[in-house]
Amino acid sequence: MAEPAIYGINLPLKWPFIFGCLSAAIGFSVVAYFQAKVYSLGMPGLFLIVQIEPPTGIDNSVIVSILAIIFPLVCAAVLTYIFTPIFIAT
Repeated sequence: MAEPAIYGINLPLKWPFIFGCLSAAIGFSVVAYFQAKVYSLGMPGLFLIVQIEPPTGIDNSVIVSILAIIFPLVCAAVLTYIFTPIFIAT
């Protein structure tokens, strides 16, 4: 499902792909800093939230992981929206 977006939009325009990569790197660094773990194996996506819940119950790592999922998505979308007119004009 992501491949049409990557090859159809992001790579031809270049800057959405760069913003997505930078935002994902920031999100991953937050997850790595707080040492969040996944407790079951499965496909990443919306159900990842269930997979990151530890056996002892919800703790700070779950909240950090959810924020690390939401922040890169919002950050990449906002950066692409803001900078699109600048890159198209050049």
